[in-house]
Amino acid sequence: MTRLHVGTYARLHGRGLYPLEEQAGGWAVGEPYAEAANASFGLFSARYGLHYLVDEADHHIGILRCREGEWEMVARIETNGAEPCHLALDGEESRLAIAHYGSGSVTLLQLDPTNGLPVAPERVHRNGGRGPDAERQEGPHAHWVGFRDGWLYQTDLGTDQVLAFHVDGERALAEPEIAYAAPAGSAPRFIAFHPARPIAYLVSELASTLTMLDIGHPQLRERGSLSTLPPGFSGRSLGGHVAINATCNRLYVTNRGHDSVAVFALAEDGSPSLLQHVSSEGASPRFMLLAEEERRLFVANEEGGSVAVFDIGDDGRLTASALPIAIPGAVFLFRD
Repeated sequence: MTRLHVGTYARLHGRGLYPLEEQAGGWAVGEPYAEAANASFGLFSARYGLHYLVDEADHHIGILRCREGEWEMVARIETNGAEPCHLALDGEESRLAIAHYGSGSVTLLQLDPTNGLPVAPERVHRNGGRGPDAERQEGPHAHWVGFRDGWLYQTDLGTDQVLAFHVDGERALAEPEIAYAAPAGSAPRFIAFHPARPIAYLVSELASTLTMLDIGHPQLRERGSLSTLPPGFSGRSLGGHVAINATCNRLYVTNRGHDSVAVFALAEDGSPSLLQHVSSEGASPRFMLLAEEERRLFVANEEGGSVAVFDIGDDGRLTASALPIAIPGAVFLFRD
């Protein structure tokens, strides 16, 4: 049976990290682990057997171990920034990068090779600037980080930039290059790298667009951009999360406001084309988890306070397979 964990926001009445388990006849929500509060994103390190979870409200990272469903807080560390919202491990799992929405900064931590805990010194870079949206882009807002081919990339929702840091030890995070200057006011939010090709897919929050970028070490060159919303839609909506399936022929994007998942087919050269919009079965779908071995996609609906379950068809289209599962403030999902 499938077992998931759901991170939640306390401001939306979430009480920590909830276990969600499939049982005969439906889904059961267990008692939350309260010490993992405001876990809006996290990573698992197979090298160390550790989970790294942000605490977005308390400006910390929790380092946890799970044994037979029981959580242990190994360490809590300050991140030297405000509102940590995204994490990335490099290929060797020797470095941990942290994006901070509130301070518009990125922290890079070296990890102890014996236990996976951070060791000094940490490196911090805070971006500067702003965008044309006075409410959302009054300053820099780092939202996503990711390693690729010796570079650390970072989206900045506030300055309409994707930055790239050459990761070479001593000079890491010293001075970034602007890898991509996004359209003014578009607010770059989240990137998914194509697993097999030098391509990146960027979701921009305020523009609700999916942009295909060729990776040029470190420059990202735009090949094309599509709306993630249906033609003719005129309401308020924000781009959310993006995920690519293992065979690299389908891509999924969430729309918060339109409250949908957009399904795109990927051609052999990686070019996307719209295949479907399906209701997210709840308000403000923030995060998706692809569980391809079960041919399912799970969606955390932040404002709706629920997790939606979809079956993935042979053509990649989605069909809701159960009533949304009530979990207040659901914002993040991961497997055991």
